[in-house]
Amino acid sequence: MDFGTGAFGLSEFLTTFNELQRTTWYNYQITLGQKRSTPFSNPNPLVVATIPNFNFASSVTLNNFDQVWLFGIDSGSGLPTDELAAVEAYMNNGGGLFATGDHGTLGSALCSNIPRVKDMRHWADFGANEVGMTQPRRNDTNRPKAGDATSLYFDNQSDNIPQNISVRIFGTGLPHPLLSIKKSIRPSGLIDIMPDHPHEGECKPETSFTVNGITVATQNIATSHVLGGKHYWRWRKIANYSTFLFFYCCMGWPFGKSGPHCSRFNLASFCKC
Repeated sequence: MDFGTGAFGLSEFLTTFNELQRTTWYNYQITLGQKRSTPFSNPNPLVVATIPNFNFASSVTLNNFDQVWLFGIDSGSGLPTDELAAVEAYMNNGGGLFATGDHGTLGSALCSNIPRVKDMRHWADFGANEVGMTQPRRNDTNRPKAGDATSLYFDNQSDNIPQNISVRIFGTGLPHPLLSIKKSIRPSGLIDIMPDHPHEGECKPETSFTVNGITVATQNIATSHVLGGKHYWRWRKIANYSTFLFFYCCMGWPFGKSGPHCSRFNLASFCKC
């Protein structure tokens, strides 16, 4: 994973901020950090710094940033003590955090021991190869390609048939703001379409945390579905039908209520944006 244009590159993702810069009054400034020592660059004009050998405790002052976005692919036990303390202090001071991983343990070296984050997403299998790549219980959301209703292949994640997710509607009759969109763009007002993928991760059931004297409930805001019963690509076994927790958030206060934000962070079950 890097900030280039390859299969695991994030350069296309960064262009989202160029569009936001063009259509809003915000002045976006992006600092890119990677844990590896290899020098890197990105031509996006909104990138103001690139930092190899990134260390959360010493490379920057985290409180100078509105948001920290984590894209991890390496497996491991998490951040070292000094970096973990810096990230936790940032979160407790109101900093925004977005954390992702991929199937199995991918991303665990970066995210799996961060307070609250570690309790909201599965960073490893938890009994039946749920977040693995091959077994029947895996979270395979690929959809059949046009004209072939019986087979799902790895490359089907690259076609124009995405997955539909089930968006949670709250007592106000609205989805969570993270999954809402102007009705002029989508009449339902819901972001209920996501890229499909042959081995998603999975979020954990809802819980609550107490930070700075404030108890905050997390929220599952969407689920996704494995079609199951299909013939799958290469070594993968036929997947079982299942529904799994797809998108999870903690905004510092439950949606629909007002109150002080002790922290806000979001987790997705997948590694795509």
